[in-house]
Amino acid sequence: MLTLTIKPKQPTHPTARPRKSRSFAATLLGYVTASDLYDDRESKASERPLRLTVAGRDTELGPFISNLISEGRLAEFGNLPESPRWERPTRVECLRSLEYATVWQRHCGSVRATAAQVYIRSLCEPVLPQADAPDVRFVCHVPTRWADERLQQEVLADPARCQQIVSHAVALGILEDSNSSLLPLPLKLRADELLQLVPLATYFARFVDSRTDVPLLPEPAFFLQLYLAALQSGIASLSQTEVSRRSYTREDKADRWFFARRRDLLGFIEYGLPDLGLLPGVAVWCSHAELGRFVTEQISLYYAAKDVIPIAYS
Repeated sequence: MLTLTIKPKQPTHPTARPRKSRSFAATLLGYVTASDLYDDRESKASERPLRLTVAGRDTELGPFISNLISEGRLAEFGNLPESPRWERPTRVECLRSLEYATVWQRHCGSVRATAAQVYIRSLCEPVLPQADAPDVRFVCHVPTRWADERLQQEVLADPARCQQIVSHAVALGILEDSNSSLLPLPLKLRADELLQLVPLATYFARFVDSRTDVPLLPEPAFFLQLYLAALQSGIASLSQTEVSRRSYTREDKADRWFFARRRDLLGFIEYGLPDLGLLPGVAVWCSHAELGRFVTEQISLYYAAKDVIPIAYS
């Protein structure tokens, strides 16, 4: 497991006397970067995470987070894997200008163990953007437990809702054995795969709704269409894989979702998400006008699909 260490401060002048200082360390549980959205450096000597979760003893983690977030000090990766070769920066920094939020979780596995999650609030929460924001940028991550509860309680427990979702997917042409081509998705989904995506699509719609003036239709079938269409059109992107980061000219045939990994978001990388209790995320980067047009087009497409004869879901 990776570690992060903040080393003692060094004198700024070669002839200065060493100052008393100490190091701070924590265990890295997982992190997410999407540097294209907030880091415009041409050469990145350090990683500026979008989301970072660390763990440690109560008495040690507090000072570590304080130095990392409040002081903006660099932390170095430890226990880096030798194979495959680590190609990303070996240091982490959290700039105060990015306005990180911190969520604490006490007693993680033992009384003295604590976990801390830090993230860029403006990008990771469904909040209203600043009035002077030049465009729409966010990364949506769904808690696994929340998604599982919604799937069982609000989707699978309601056969009528399942029928509506599947029928709409057939009308769009995204379900196996459907002949329609209203939404030309590069892959076909099974009914069970489709329903598994509903909680994620619902959570994604919250973020979209908070960042556009166009009102969304309050229908799970529409949320699912919105999510898949955003990936298909390039409005949104899934995170990069090791293959997708290198495949500039050829498609990874083993990756059904290769089409949904944008080439201009190569910095969108996820590490250790299962340990964080999160599903794979989705990033959006576009202009306000583009998002408004996209949502309007999807509303029209939703009603156009009503004219297609549905099939029964079983």
